[in-house]
Amino acid sequence: MKTKHIPYLILGLIVLLFVIIEVTIFMNDDQVTEDKPFIQVDDAQENEQTAAADYMNDAPEEIVEDELEQEVLDYAEVEPQFPGGEQAMVEFIQENIQYPEIDREMGNEGTVYSSFVVDADGYIKNVKIVKSVPGSVGLDAEVKRVIRKMPKWIPAKQNDENVSVRFTLPIKFTIQ
Repeated sequence: MKTKHIPYLILGLIVLLFVIIEVTIFMNDDQVTEDKPFIQVDDAQENEQTAAADYMNDAPEEIVEDELEQEVLDYAEVEPQFPGGEQAMVEFIQENIQYPEIDREMGNEGTVYSSFVVDADGYIKNVKIVKSVPGSVGLDAEVKRVIRKMPKWIPAKQNDENVSVRFTLPIKFTIQ
């Protein structure tokens, strides 16, 4: 093998390693959600006046925080908690989420997996969609909107200190 091909071989191996890491991270996110609340949203509960334009035009800009300022953990000794617990979070989401009319008309249903950081002060930051419903127009934006609307959480604790923790939350949309 000629030595001039070695950099291309190394580059190929780095790309392959990157793909393997991304697949592993994605699989780990799905595993994390197994013990998290799974929230079902039925269109019967939703406000009929929600328009697709609300989701396309009024979705807040993605807030990108510098995670280097404060370490973000995947797990902590004491996990962050929605005020009132998991049942209160489920009720909050069911009361505030609206099934986008365009997605209802198109028959789009499925689970949107979201990820966000609960910082050391209990505020929600870095709301992201990990996995979308294929073909959806507004489900992702609606999930982001509701998560950003959540009240301040009880922060996670590690060694008796408040810490920032990444939280994964699946929300299932079904048409009935």
